[in-house]
Amino acid sequence: MQNNDNQLQAIIFVNSTAATSGGALTVLHQFLKSIPKYDIENVYYIFCTAPEVNQYESDNVKIINNIYKKKWIGRVWWDNFGMGRWAKQNGIRPDLIVSLQNTGVRLGKIVKQIVYYHQSLPMYEYNWSLWKKKERLLWFYKNIYPWFVKRHFYQNDILVVQSDWMKEASNKVLKIDTENIIVIKSTMQIHPPVELKEGSKPQNEHFNIIYPATDLVFKNHKVIYDALKQVSNERQEILKNIKLYTTLVYNKELSDEIKGLEKNIEFLGNIEYSELMEKYTKMDLMVFPSYLETVGLPLLEAAYFGLPIITSDLPYAKEAISGYNGVRFVEYNDPNAWANEIIDVYQNRNKYLQFKVNNGDTWSDMFRLIRQHIK
Repeated sequence: MQNNDNQLQAIIFVNSTAATSGGALTVLHQFLKSIPKYDIENVYYIFCTAPEVNQYESDNVKIINNIYKKKWIGRVWWDNFGMGRWAKQNGIRPDLIVSLQNTGVRLGKIVKQIVYYHQSLPMYEYNWSLWKKKERLLWFYKNIYPWFVKRHFYQNDILVVQSDWMKEASNKVLKIDTENIIVIKSTMQIHPPVELKEGSKPQNEHFNIIYPATDLVFKNHKVIYDALKQVSNERQEILKNIKLYTTLVYNKELSDEIKGLEKNIEFLGNIEYSELMEKYTKMDLMVFPSYLETVGLPLLEAAYFGLPIITSDLPYAKEAISGYNGVRFVEYNDPNAWANEIIDVYQNRNKYLQFKVNNGDTWSDMFRLIRQHIK
């Protein structure tokens, strides 16, 4: 603790050096935006590699940027030696460390850590291949990454996860005691342009299906392509009216997978969030066949817009939209089951009442946890 104007201040190191894009960078932005709302008393040192967050610097927020340039080598060095060296050189000793990137750092058991964990890959029992290019990184996360997580996680440290199933899985896979695992569920801010009423019929020229996902293997696009081919075999007149929208970028590798479906699929590419929200208002169905997610936020988004949803019969999906009456769960790897459900939704078109998702700000829970564990 430091004394400043007769007021005790804790020093908190926040490790987020890997947050350069995507969800990790979003988490860092949300955390920084929340500091003025929930903690103006303590001093936060933010270690990162994201110049755009310099805007958040203030009297109690110190941004330490450009920690490293080489992705993995730099991160391992920083977590094991770099932060400790920086602290020693600058004569600053933290009272608490908050890691926003799944793994802790090496400053010893004397400094308590809160680790915000949001990597679900090690939690699933899939055997990725080290020898396949598209699966190599997944193999690393499955087989090596847990070692990095456990390496700097000490007896009294806290692991924060976003769902109940992740708490159970973290206990099983990472061997962390459940009393050291805290669930803080993710929040979502959505403001749809219209109120949807149960039973309202979409007025679209086609039967529009959306699947917003990246091209990672576990997103499982192929099962949808195979299902649509099965629809063609069984009910060709239905397929003529179906349009599938994906957020993939078309490439030659997809040509064989979508052969015969070229007129039925539109590749949107990486679209802005606001554009995706607008797309939801024009859809008749969301399919979500991913077999590996932490939360599955698109499910919450689709349910908020009252869309029928067909999704994988897996714990992440059941927890995310438990209680939503517009969802159908099917085996993630059974194209026949997906085809049957698509046909059934096509024949019985409905939209449902908006699902009441958590639109609050649970970062308040995170900062409450931080205050509880300051020495």
